[in-house]
Amino acid sequence: NKHIFNEFGIELRKVRMIDEALANYLKAITISPADEHLHFNVARIHYDRKDWDKALEWLQKALEINPLFRDARQFEALILKEMKELHLTPGASKVEHAAAPEEPADTPR
Repeated sequence: NKHIFNEFGIELRKVRMIDEALANYLKAITISPADEHLHFNVARIHYDRKDWDKALEWLQKALEINPLFRDARQFEALILKEMKELHLTPGASKVEHAAAPEEPADTPR
């Protein structure tokens, strides 16, 4: 069930087992492709990897499913703000920097 894969993914991400967390989120998405929270959590993985473009792509998928998904809008704004501060534009590939202290939490759903 998607909840098991999502919860396991959240716990794996917390202990920095990023590849394993991503695999679990992607399994959950195959079960429930219209769950915006799962797409959000994949965006978190790419953010943790400092691949902001991929994070933004996954946030867009979440927002296509639910345009009113507030956490996704806020996370998108955070990433765009950080990119602006570093004088980067979307499409600038991976960013080498320390993660922001106000990272959004995973959404358990």
